[in-house]
Amino acid sequence: MRTRCAALRRDLSARLLALTGRHVSSRKIYADEHMAVAGVDDVTFRLHHSGLVLVRTCAHCGTGHFESPKIGNFSDLGYALSAWGPLHEDCECYSEEDPPDL
Repeated sequence: MRTRCAALRRDLSARLLALTGRHVSSRKIYADEHMAVAGVDDVTFRLHHSGLVLVRTCAHCGTGHFESPKIGNFSDLGYALSAWGPLHEDCECYSEEDPPDL
C-alpha cells in the first residue's frame, strides 16, 4: 500500500507541474490506495483510476464535491477552471432578471 500511495503522489505532483508550472511536494499531497489529492492556489485536484480531475462545490449553493471531466491537457484545465460550474440536480442558477417559473 505504501508503494501505491507514493506512486500516486509522484504522479500527481508531476502532472500538476506539467499543467500548472507549480511544484507540489509529495509531502503536501494526501494519498491512499485509491487516490491522491492536492491543492494549488485554492484549487483542489484529485487523481484516481479514471484520471486527473478538478474538484469543486456546487456553483449555486456552495456545498457538495463534484469532479470535472478528465484533465489531460491545457485546454481541459482551462475549461475546468473557467467554464465548468457543477450543480446539484435541484440547484439552478437564476439571474434576478430571469426568475424561475413557479
